[in-house]
Amino acid sequence: MTSSLSEPEATAIQELSIRLINKLLHTPTLRLKEATAVGHGQVYAEALRYLFDLEGYTHEVHEE
Repeated sequence: MTSSLSEPEATAIQELSIRLINKLLHTPTLRLKEATAVGHGQVYAEALRYLFDLEGYTHEVHEE
């Protein structure tokens, strides 16, 4: 499939996408780091695995 975007347009869209993703993930990433620092990282990591349907999710945390 041939793109109708010019090279600068495609680059601008890619950069915008990366910046948007980084903006969306910035606060959750900080919160996960904070939770880990006080010993709650495993619970939040498990919640993220569940929310984003990532590998390694176990139902054990939610069954307690």
